[in-house]
Amino acid sequence: MSDDTPFPPAFDDAGGAPHQPAYTPVPNPVTQPVYGAPGADWSAPDATYLAIPEPEKKKRTARALVGAGVAAVVVLGAAGGAYAYSALASHGTQPETVVPATAVAFAKLDLDPAADQKIAVFQLTRKFPDLAKTFTDKNKVKDASLAKLFSDKPGGLNYDHDIKPWLGSRIAVAYVPDAANPLGADTVLVAGYTDEAKMKASLAHYQATAAQKIGYTTRKGYVLISDTQAHADAVASADNAGTLSSNNTYRSDTRALRGNQIAVAWVDVAAVAKLAAKRLPTSSASSIGALTAMGGGGRIAMGIHADSSYVELSGATFGTAKTATVPVARSISALPADTAGALEISGLSGQQTKSWSKLPQAQQDEINRQFDGLGLHLPEDFSALLGSDITVSAGPRTGAGTTPVAAQVVTGGGARAVSILRTFIDGFNRYGRQSGAGQSGGGSLPVTVLATSKGYAIANDPTYVKSLQTPSSATLGSTSLFKDAVPHADGAQIVGFLNVGSLLNAPGVTDEDRRTLSHIGAVGLSATQNAGAGSFDLRVTIK
Repeated sequence: MSDDTPFPPAFDDAGGAPHQPAYTPVPNPVTQPVYGAPGADWSAPDATYLAIPEPEKKKRTARALVGAGVAAVVVLGAAGGAYAYSALASHGTQPETVVPATAVAFAKLDLDPAADQKIAVFQLTRKFPDLAKTFTDKNKVKDASLAKLFSDKPGGLNYDHDIKPWLGSRIAVAYVPDAANPLGADTVLVAGYTDEAKMKASLAHYQATAAQKIGYTTRKGYVLISDTQAHADAVASADNAGTLSSNNTYRSDTRALRGNQIAVAWVDVAAVAKLAAKRLPTSSASSIGALTAMGGGGRIAMGIHADSSYVELSGATFGTAKTATVPVARSISALPADTAGALEISGLSGQQTKSWSKLPQAQQDEINRQFDGLGLHLPEDFSALLGSDITVSAGPRTGAGTTPVAAQVVTGGGARAVSILRTFIDGFNRYGRQSGAGQSGGGSLPVTVLATSKGYAIANDPTYVKSLQTPSSATLGSTSLFKDAVPHADGAQIVGFLNVGSLLNAPGVTDEDRRTLSHIGAVGLSATQNAGAGSFDLRVTIK
């Protein structure tokens, strides 16, 4: 099959669709425009193709004709379904089938994913004319993605000459424990190949010319490449005891991701931290251990999923430190509908208080001595400042060309927070006036702080922050742009939103940037963490 064949059909590495019967031309054929050709009008096909000849006498009965028609539909439908399945179905084995079950970190890119992902990518690229010209099939996607990773320097590999002729549709990297390795683990690159002879010739050329040697071995249509032959062999032999595809923990974690994926990453955080500590000095290793213990270790799985209207990076965490359910104010949804961007975080003060309680008393006392000069006492003042919920938002650009930004904090210590902030701002302004005497502006800080019914707010524009205290008739949470970008906002401790349209006329945006951004609707973020497990989603919606 030609590299120029449009995908999804071109995603067939097995050689394309089944051979069709030879075409027998019809006598005196009528010229028909090619489907999709410029000027071709397929809304009104040539009448010649719709003409029905006069029935001859003694033709089949109506029942016989209906039966033949049904049979033809069934046969053609089956043939079409077989073709579609052959063109769209994912082919071959996954990298997980050659990576040992003991791997503690793994990431892969699959350019021959499930049918729904191929269709989604095809539909998405049609919305970007420039991309549509480049990404006409999966091989061009692969070439465009990987060519820049290789150089033409002496001893290096040229993608077109050394890699492209044999590289398959899947590539992965894994981190596998190895007691014989002083670093504690082997890093291995796993790449599918379509031509073993060309692959070995390319690697032999690299070995003969490169200063940094490598080691490699093959398993089930994949080449496993590591920094030494011993390490490559160690990884290959380790999978005799089981592969990552049969690791129940890995399978369970990655199955928690929403939908099928184009790319997947999985990390056993505690295991990786333990191996990484072996490379570091004792003091640094102890710090890593403490941080990992504080977070509860755990595991994380991430994946990139495509839909005809968005691309999404989703993730899930498992076995992390258990946290109490954090109440969510959901202030972001009540912002005005024309909000350019916003970020809401719930539970910061609770997390800060919990972390503070884990510090030794002597360390707490020393920190408070450092803050005495600022008139602060921890953890009470930090709790008042951070509150139970904080929402930072940016409004539409003003006529003066500035962007108003405000932070609204829900806290029971609003009055104390306002006092702390005003004291700090006044002190800064006094210092600015003294150091900038005779200069325009005098170094003052253009910030407004005010008490609110739920706590306090701080902003660079007094008009904007005051307007936020009055409920808006049209809210951000009611817009389809927000709902599509952040579908899992309810109950999330972190919610973020960016209206990409608000960037089109921002300073520094070029015409080329503007053309690309005009096809993007919004960027949305949501994250939830409860009872030792969590999830997050970063979504980019496409128009």
